[in-house]
Amino acid sequence: MTNQSRTATFIAVKCSCGRELRAKQELAGTEIRCWDCHKQVLVPIPRQGSRVAQELSENALGVIKGPGLTSVLAAAVVVTALMNVPEFGLGCATFGLTLGGLVYGEMIRRIGRGPAEEPDPRWTAMLLPRSVPNVFLGALLAAGTVYPLWFRNWGEHQSPHWDRIGAAIAAATWTLIPLHFWIACASDGRGRLGAGRCLKILAKHPVAFLAAIAVVPATLILLELGLAMILYVSGNLPFFTLDYMPMPVMKSFALFMGIPYFEMIDYRSYPTSVFDRSYLRGLLRGYSFAGAIPASLSLPTRGGLSGGAIGLDEPLYRIARFVISAVVVTCLLTAFAIQARWLGAIPALEKRRPA
Repeated sequence: MTNQSRTATFIAVKCSCGRELRAKQELAGTEIRCWDCHKQVLVPIPRQGSRVAQELSENALGVIKGPGLTSVLAAAVVVTALMNVPEFGLGCATFGLTLGGLVYGEMIRRIGRGPAEEPDPRWTAMLLPRSVPNVFLGALLAAGTVYPLWFRNWGEHQSPHWDRIGAAIAAATWTLIPLHFWIACASDGRGRLGAGRCLKILAKHPVAFLAAIAVVPATLILLELGLAMILYVSGNLPFFTLDYMPMPVMKSFALFMGIPYFEMIDYRSYPTSVFDRSYLRGLLRGYSFAGAIPASLSLPTRGGLSGGAIGLDEPLYRIARFVISAVVVTCLLTAFAIQARWLGAIPALEKRRPA
């Protein structure tokens, strides 16, 4: 009897005598001899679905648990620090994310080449542009992420929020740019694949490609749900809803979801359920904490409430916003890193070998 569970290099096989065996992946479908009872044991051929799931999970863990996570955290802190530049913070962050786009393309290339690729010990080697198109694609990926997520539709006391145009820009960015990056950078042990081979592989493994494309928007959705849940449990959802989902303010007064809105309003005078509904309505109008809080570091997009309402003076409240923004950027960069590794690993599915 056999029990398939693949590691990064071997297929684990269990003999009927109870002995755990390991076989190289190229031996799938052949027989090997048990080390204890000396019987011939069939090495199973991994099923396509399980191979794809295993390949993707291994590469995701390579980002989350591997040494690359330290680089992601460091990059997130740098990008978040750039966001603090008054008025120009999001432009500076776009430049930082463009450099991240160069790393994105290089990750696709290196993962595709597998163990044969000798890693350059210098981390700066990941930032060296291998072609002008890669620089252009990196800039498009950065701008197409920053603009609809953190910059579009903002104004004085008006948080950034999604509309149909912004959603279309984000959808095109997170779908077409990774596809072009993949065609430009996808490689195997023999070199770059080229557009023809990439499209053939895409036709054979559409689920793996769609999973790679979906990881960024799925991460943002889960992140928003996580932030809302933490704020709800801590009792701070009403305050953050008022501060980051404001309607356009005329003079010093406005109505927010039927609530008279002043800068010094005591939201505790209203039932919490009112703000729960307000947050959900804000989501339907395209507002989100993941979009609003990072933008508030450099732009006057907040409603203007004082952090004293939640027990924080202004410096501490700014630090809290920096930390939340760093979490948002970290999740976003992690999603792009996982996406790059998944795109780089797709050609490996053709060879029955790990990426």
